[in-house]
Amino acid sequence: MTARARGLFVVGTEPRCGVTTIACGLAAALQRRGQRVGVMKPVAVGCPLTPGDTPVVVGGIPGEQDAESVAALARLAELAGPPPATLVGPTPPEALDPAESRRLLWAIGVTDPSPEQLQRTCPYRFAADLEPAAAARAADTSVDPEVLRRRFESIAGESDVVVVDSAAGLMSPLTEDQLTIDLLQDLGLWVVLVAPSRSWSVLSPCLLALAALESRHVSLAGIVLNRTQRRISPEEAVNPYQLEQRAGPVVRGILPFLTHEQLGDAEQLARRVEVHLDLGGLLEGFQRQRLAGHRDLNSEA
Repeated sequence: MTARARGLFVVGTEPRCGVTTIACGLAAALQRRGQRVGVMKPVAVGCPLTPGDTPVVVGGIPGEQDAESVAALARLAELAGPPPATLVGPTPPEALDPAESRRLLWAIGVTDPSPEQLQRTCPYRFAADLEPAAAARAADTSVDPEVLRRRFESIAGESDVVVVDSAAGLMSPLTEDQLTIDLLQDLGLWVVLVAPSRSWSVLSPCLLALAALESRHVSLAGIVLNRTQRRISPEEAVNPYQLEQRAGPVVRGILPFLTHEQLGDAEQLARRVEVHLDLGGLLEGFQRQRLAGHRDLNSEA
C-alpha cells in the first residue's frame, strides 16, 4: 500500500480570470523543480470543433466540416465565443478540441498529445460554453463523478502532484445534484484560488469563496491575484492588504500581465511563477499532508 498523491485544484472567482494560465504556470514550475507532475481538466466547455469529417449541426444548420468552415468558426469564436454546436449521432470526443487541456499537457512538455492522452487528461468535453451540468444536458448526456474520480486516481498514481484546472467556479453545478466543490472535497484537493488583480470587485468574491471552502472543510493552498490587463491601477495595491486583514496570510503573490508570446513559452511562464508567486507557500500544506500520509501508512505497516 502506498500513499496517494493529492493535488492542487486551481479555480477562479469568476470566468476568464486566468485559471488555465496559473495552472499551466504551476505545472511547469513544479516540473522544473524535479516533481513528477500530472495534469487534469475534469470537464472542458466551450470547445471549438476540430477539423475532420464528422457531420455537425451549427446553429441548427447541418453541414460537413472542412478547413474553410472550421477557420470561419474559429474567427467567429474569437468575437462572440464558440457557436452552439451539436454532433449528428454519437458524440466522438475527438470532434471537439479541448484547447485548455492541450495547454496543460504542453506545460509539462507534451507538445503533441495523442487522442488518448487528451481523453485521459480531459474525460468530458462539450461545445456549449455553459456550466458543466448545463453543457452536458445540452449534449444530451451527463457528467459522472465516479469517472472523474477514477481518472484522477489513475493520474495521481503516477505523479508527485496533480494540477487540476477547473472549468467552473466552486459553486457551479457539475452534475444534476453535485457542485464543483463536491468533487474537490471528494478528491481531497488543496485549492488555489485565482482572482483578477484590479481595483474593484475582488474582495467580496474571494471572501465568499473562502467561506464556502471553510464550510466544507476544504483546504486552501492560497490566493493568487492575476493581472489580466496591461494597465496597472495603483488602487490594486489595497487588495492583498484587505484580503489578509480579513482572512490571514493567504495571498501567494500577483502574477503580472503576460503577452501572448510570454504565455506561449512554458519555460518563461514557469520562471514568472517562481519569481512572482510564493510557490513554497502554495505547496506547504499539500506537502505536509503527503508526509502525514506516508507516516500513517508506515505505522500501519
